[in-house]
Amino acid sequence: MRVTPRTSALVASILACFLVVTPGVRAQGTTLLGPSPYLAFDDSLPGAGAAISPFSTVDFGYFHLEDFEDALLNTPGVTADAGVAGSGSGFQDSVDADDGVINGTGRFLGSYGGFTGTTAMTFTFDASVLGALPTHVGIVWTDQGSAGSGGTFTANLSFEVFGSGGSSLGAIPPSPVGQPSDIGGTLEDRFFGAVNLEGIRSFRITTDSLGDWEMDHLQYGFVPEPGSAMLLLAAFVAVSRRR
Repeated sequence: MRVTPRTSALVASILACFLVVTPGVRAQGTTLLGPSPYLAFDDSLPGAGAAISPFSTVDFGYFHLEDFEDALLNTPGVTADAGVAGSGSGFQDSVDADDGVINGTGRFLGSYGGFTGTTAMTFTFDASVLGALPTHVGIVWTDQGSAGSGGTFTANLSFEVFGSGGSSLGAIPPSPVGQPSDIGGTLEDRFFGAVNLEGIRSFRITTDSLGDWEMDHLQYGFVPEPGSAMLLLAAFVAVSRRR
């Protein structure tokens, strides 16, 4: 097969749209991401720096970012087995950038929370709605409430992803999160996520504290497997050879 410089450049461009290299810990074909600082989805706002989503530069077939600013979980193809969306409360703890500026606070904005006594939440994706299970999933922990008098507003969070058959694809073990207050601070916000090119059916995030806790910026997207890119490449080369 003869590939011209022009063809080679276009091939590289095509492959770049499909092949994603994501740093992280590998577990059973899964790349686990986080917990990492998070102030904004991308670096378009001054002050975000490197505290952004690892998915912000990925070329997805589809991608959804739920910021809960409408006080609803209503992006397509996802449901949760616990928790509730809310917005506007002075105790609400959203991602910093959702008010349009990086300023150290997420109060009076949207988030998704678990009430006292809720220690785990599972988010499940529907391939029939989305067209395919997401290959990339993530969520940002933003706040941990006190479990009672003398509480420290801290917890240990774990994050686990599951495949289409319900088996575990890997987990981030309990990791310490939190700060001495539960009123809108953002420097403690942490991203938890995973990548698995065979598809992720669900993920579960678990806390060891009984206090109220919040999350934001649920995000999920689909990148075709490298084989799809090779089929596209083969089709392009076949057309080029006929010219």
